[in-house]
Amino acid sequence: HTTRLTRLRGPLPPWAGGSWYTLRGLQYVALIVVSCISHVHHSGIVVWKFEKLDRNLDYICPPQAESLPRPDTVQHPLVSCSARLGGVVMCSRQWLLLLVHTVALGIGFAESADQKMIEVRPELVEQLGQLEEVPHKLHIFWPNKTVVDDSDEMVVHGIRKMIDLNPGWSLTVYEHVDIDAYLKKELTRKTPIISQSDVDLMMEAHIVERTDAARLLIMWHEGGFYQDVDRIYNVPMSEVVTPGVKMVIQTLYDGTFMQDQMCTAPHNPVVMRAIEIAWEMRRKAVRVKGLASFTDHMQMVNSWTLAINDALFNNRTVPLRMARAAIKHVPALKTYNEEWCDGLWIRPYEGCKGVSRAKLYEKYGIYPWGYHVKHVWTAKCTQLRKANSDQKTLDTFQCDNEYHKVKVRTTVPPIDNAVIAACEHFTIQNNHDVNGAMWIDAQPAEGHQARPRVCCGLCEANPKCEAWVVQPSTNQCWLMKRANVDQNITTRRADDRVCGILSTRFSEPETSRIPARSGPIEVGPVLRKTLETLPPIPKKLHIIFPNKNVVGSQDPMVLHGIRKMIDMNPEWSYTVYDHDAVDAYIRDELTRDKPTLSERDVQLVLKAHIVERTDAARLLMMWHEGGFYQDVDRLYNVPMTEVLTDKVKMVIPTLYNANFMQDLMCTAPGNPVVKRAIDVAWEWRRKVPRVDGISNFFDHMMMVNSWSMAISLELFGRAEVKMELAREAIGKVPELLTYKEEWCDGLWIKNWEGCKEVTRLGLYEAYNIVPWGNEVKDLWKAHCTKIVVRHTRLKQSTTTSVLKEKALERLKADWKKFTCFRPAHLPAGIVGPNLPE
Repeated sequence: HTTRLTRLRGPLPPWAGGSWYTLRGLQYVALIVVSCISHVHHSGIVVWKFEKLDRNLDYICPPQAESLPRPDTVQHPLVSCSARLGGVVMCSRQWLLLLVHTVALGIGFAESADQKMIEVRPELVEQLGQLEEVPHKLHIFWPNKTVVDDSDEMVVHGIRKMIDLNPGWSLTVYEHVDIDAYLKKELTRKTPIISQSDVDLMMEAHIVERTDAARLLIMWHEGGFYQDVDRIYNVPMSEVVTPGVKMVIQTLYDGTFMQDQMCTAPHNPVVMRAIEIAWEMRRKAVRVKGLASFTDHMQMVNSWTLAINDALFNNRTVPLRMARAAIKHVPALKTYNEEWCDGLWIRPYEGCKGVSRAKLYEKYGIYPWGYHVKHVWTAKCTQLRKANSDQKTLDTFQCDNEYHKVKVRTTVPPIDNAVIAACEHFTIQNNHDVNGAMWIDAQPAEGHQARPRVCCGLCEANPKCEAWVVQPSTNQCWLMKRANVDQNITTRRADDRVCGILSTRFSEPETSRIPARSGPIEVGPVLRKTLETLPPIPKKLHIIFPNKNVVGSQDPMVLHGIRKMIDMNPEWSYTVYDHDAVDAYIRDELTRDKPTLSERDVQLVLKAHIVERTDAARLLMMWHEGGFYQDVDRLYNVPMTEVLTDKVKMVIPTLYNANFMQDLMCTAPGNPVVKRAIDVAWEWRRKVPRVDGISNFFDHMMMVNSWSMAISLELFGRAEVKMELAREAIGKVPELLTYKEEWCDGLWIKNWEGCKEVTRLGLYEAYNIVPWGNEVKDLWKAHCTKIVVRHTRLKQSTTTSVLKEKALERLKADWKKFTCFRPAHLPAGIVGPNLPE
């Protein structure tokens, strides 16, 4: 795809603006064919089309193509296109970019397929299909059960209409006492999901956390439909929950999967995964008077998104647009990208956006719960500081977190002129006074590009920018003005995207392939305490290569890499593991006192490709022995004494700002971060399909990415973080060391003349090492070819029987299971995603 894309690139037309950043933030590339009936138009035009992806858009034909001759007699969905065109569709975070070239240019595509890059796990699809239908039950949480008869506009246009539009659905309103009773009831079940200690923990927690916990249990045991009281509703269930639909999972502005509206059949494995992840976080959280911190609670809320991605795709970091595309192919699932007044259960109507929850909350004495939690934690930190507590104690209670500091009102600097100039391109669209907070939606003026919901227009009008903060619970650039704030604790100025600092963010290119959640992050106190107790990093060097004599090679890659690593650290022992040694290390796992793998796990990986066996063995080495590992094709020229101190227990550099490096590892033994990486990798490894024991190239790359995911989960409780924020948080922990690694610039490599000219090609050629990915892809393509051959023979046979039909169905299932629709796996002569009939 990259090669063809490069050939297709041309100068952007003037009307396209400065959107070349779109090409730097691609999430996936899919090839399509735009077919129209006529002769090729030989003008050699190039059409570029940008469509903003904040709505549920379908692909459309660019209006620029209307200049082509159009036959009036043709009835075609793309009737405005009259030539046979080749196209490339690229989806980035914010835009859909459609490039159309005529075949006359010689660079169009005659045929290709729109490929799904991910799909819902076939096992889960089968499990969902076996669930019972969604029961006709409505669940509502509110402090007072009489709320359903309230005349407040939020109730009238929300839960009241929900009840009236669905007379065949029963309703249950849970007050606080009912929520507590439901949690306790779990202990009386035949197979309880949570323990007595878990229930005791919840009884001291904030009611919001108790509500979140009870809601998942209700969805698991009973199923049905739940929605928050402060949501609008005007579409009957019969139009959404059709027969066969077992779960509805909407996304909210492409930021998260919605958790304030749930619809599912009971005993849904997706819900169970959400319960498991949320309770894992809940048990680890540090608490003050039973209350988890606001930051920790928001991570528990995000567990719903993590669980859906984990259960559906075995990948917690799937971009939501790709997730929706895959979900739409599953009949048991339904999805939609929800916005205010536009969703599955709400259609826009005049006055919809003016409905506010403020009066309803005021009537029932409900105030933003986050203020109470932050106040309790701030008081705790104030008490600790007055007692001159040590830094370790302060870190345990997150006292350096901005939410837990006593704020002092400061003088606001003047607004930067560059920001005012930028703000001239914005117009205020809507003001929503919601519960003492004013949310502002802004859109750029015509002809200008900008990120959505950047509210600098109001900053220009109101220079009191200390009253504006970035909303902490989303990755959107929303600003919030807080009212009725205690005068002694004022709102802090945000670190970015606020008034004077906005100018540095306004034109920043989007370089991240997958959007990461923003907001404050910090290494968890429990992990920090564990790291302190680990032994020092042992002086062991681990090298993996097919030939143990590689350390004596005269190849430049070796001389400037592992050879220099050995020579510069004479007090460090080194071990070179060839393929036999890698396999022996994996087998030895079963002889340990506390093996991390079962015999089945060991046999599974011993049949895998040597690259996968190497990855598995490397993690086991780091867990049991610790020390330092780096790939043979990495350079080295800085001694260990200049990098490591006695206090450092783990080094986790990042590769640019993409991910945590996995071709270089340095840690003390018994590190829980490494153990998490083993667990995550093996959870994936056990589930992926295999051909002769070998997983496909794409699944293997997901296992490789498990290292970066495990670090994010163990350190920050998130499956994904921005690397800039991660390095900043890691830098505050003495036991951890990090660095932004680049080629010839890292912790163990400093640039020198000729550094970037050193290549691994000569080394690989000397030891007959070839790209392993091609070998794996050829194996899978051969397997898919066998499926086609067997399918063709069965179809051509004249016999008819139930066994034949079942065999055909199995072959169709195998076609999907082994992802034969991928271009790398497609047999010769096969075009398209389906098994040919």
